[in-house]
Amino acid sequence: MYAFWLTVSVATVLVVTLVFSRHRAFNLFHPLAFYLMFHAIVFVIRPIFSVLYDFHGLYDAIGFWPNDWERSQVLICTNLGLVAFAACSLSVGKEAVRFSTTDDGAFRLALLKVYWLPAIIIGALGLWSVIWLWSVADDFGQFTVRNGGTGEGGLRGVSGYFLSMQTMLGILGAVLAWLGRFRLWSLAPIALFTLLQFGAGGRGQAVSGLTALALLYLFGRRKTWPNASIVTLFLVAAVVFNTVQADRGRGIRSLLGFETEVVVKATTTTGPKPKPLETMDLANMEFFEYLVWAIPKRTGSYDYFLSNLQIFTEPVPRALWPGKPYGPPIKMFELFRYGKALGATSSVPGAGWIQWGYAGVFIWSSLFGLFYGWIYKVFTRHHRNALVAVAYMVFLSASPVAFRDGAIVSIAKQMIFFMVPVLALWFSANVILEKRSFSAAGGSGSTVSPFERRRGLAAGDPRLRPASWSAGSENDLAPEAMAHTLSGRVEPRVPSLGSAAGGAEMTADKPFTRSQLRRRIRAADYG
Repeated sequence: MYAFWLTVSVATVLVVTLVFSRHRAFNLFHPLAFYLMFHAIVFVIRPIFSVLYDFHGLYDAIGFWPNDWERSQVLICTNLGLVAFAACSLSVGKEAVRFSTTDDGAFRLALLKVYWLPAIIIGALGLWSVIWLWSVADDFGQFTVRNGGTGEGGLRGVSGYFLSMQTMLGILGAVLAWLGRFRLWSLAPIALFTLLQFGAGGRGQAVSGLTALALLYLFGRRKTWPNASIVTLFLVAAVVFNTVQADRGRGIRSLLGFETEVVVKATTTTGPKPKPLETMDLANMEFFEYLVWAIPKRTGSYDYFLSNLQIFTEPVPRALWPGKPYGPPIKMFELFRYGKALGATSSVPGAGWIQWGYAGVFIWSSLFGLFYGWIYKVFTRHHRNALVAVAYMVFLSASPVAFRDGAIVSIAKQMIFFMVPVLALWFSANVILEKRSFSAAGGSGSTVSPFERRRGLAAGDPRLRPASWSAGSENDLAPEAMAHTLSGRVEPRVPSLGSAAGGAEMTADKPFTRSQLRRRIRAADYG
């Protein structure tokens, strides 16, 4: 029976991939591409390995042994979730990716010059957090507490917000590399941050930073799929990831002289040889099987979406609410009573099963598909806006962890810190850079509103750039021409703009009005 449903799983992922490949939205930037990769690894390839290598380590660790039908139910649910996610995400996010033809190099250079101060502040906070983690990595258990009755864990003696500050580093490194146009010097920050995060035992945050870096690089190069160099980079990262998850970064800390006797003890312990892919980080299959095994047969109830109330209680620091419950504030059952599934992540379809069985799988996977499809739709409508593109790539880079956890609270917790470097980028462009460009354009004499100018700058419109951004460029305006531009008229030195701004052909011999300039900016923003 299990072999049959495993064959169905292989066929399902191939059919969905084929349908996706024939859709006009077929590209790496679509969330379905990421969900397909996640699903194929965790719910297709890994189950095949579990049969070939007879996985049983996690069953023994959790303390449950599912039968063939319960394992088959997991495959049925994952296929149902894949189809629901694919259908909903493609129904909403159905547009193809379009790339801006405007060179935004001058915009990035100008933004880089004003982004350093926010970057230094964010980097200092992140480094403070990750260096502290290095100092306690061998004995971090002293800062954790676990409820013996429910299995829910928490922190003591340290704030979760402080620990999460280090998650900003990878995204900050990706943003700096994008601003530096991926020159070698601009890659140094993310290389350092990734090393520190791997050394602290973190994997997901470092991988998200590298993913954001790759997505920004591809989008900047106007490519919808990675080339051989990017694939090679991720294969190397996968090898490092596998090594780090095995020893939680001890090897890196030891290499840099940060290790103690704990490592000697750890490295001299013998045990069974690890099997390929049998790790906690990819164990969504076993965790899902545990959910099907326990719910509702042993728990007597589903969750009925009540666990999502945690999104309202989670942001409150325990220092302000000493009695804050661990996990969701309302629980229909305690899974810890039936097995020791510590550190379990349920995945999107698994979280749906917790909510309401098969119906919950369909509803939850559909909601995720609609949400991610809508975010993609916003991105495609504003693809010419550089800041929107950066924000979307950062959001998409966190999707594998969100798909693995399957909870909206996980998305919220990640985005709080992942978006800090992006918000700092927005602040730099719309406040600091805006003031500089406003002064260079002639001050309060401008008749183009700050909002319109910001939109034009983000779209890379050369007529709204101060001449000092890239002196000598044929598309830049001299200071006197910039003043004329912002007052509603453009002198003949501006090259031909075509008819995109308002229907009429605007050439070097024909200036355009303020209303035409507005339409030009809107066309650049909405594509």
